[in-house]
Amino acid sequence: MPYVGLAIISAAAGAEWLAQRWRSVAAILVAVPVGAAVVTNTRWYSTLHEDDSDNRIIQCLNRAGVRAATGDYWIAYRMTFLADESVVVNPNINSRYPPYERAASEAPRPIWIQYTNPEATERRAGTVFCSSETIEAVVLP
Repeated sequence: MPYVGLAIISAAAGAEWLAQRWRSVAAILVAVPVGAAVVTNTRWYSTLHEDDSDNRIIQCLNRAGVRAATGDYWIAYRMTFLADESVVVNPNINSRYPPYERAASEAPRPIWIQYTNPEATERRAGTVFCSSETIEAVVLP
């Protein structure tokens, strides 16, 4: 890794030397990787779709009067942000904000937010309380 800077400088010097002698070859050597990056990113972007799962779970929890829950680390802060803290979801690991942790631990009923994918690593057994395409809220026993 410490030689990356040297490699970049060498590549730039080589590209300059090549551009002075064979402009068309240098143009092709630049255009091919840039074109490949554009094509692959365009294909990837076209596979994305809008997922309103977080908002549907937030609405369900708000209707039920749930103000705090615990969830998978990758869901927790995102959902709390999207809910504008009307629902606080504390992560099960690496909790960084004591007020969220306190709210989740003092909640009248334990709610766990998880991905619906059965192969997700952080799944808990319980009664499904709210469900959407990719996320569900489960009441823990």
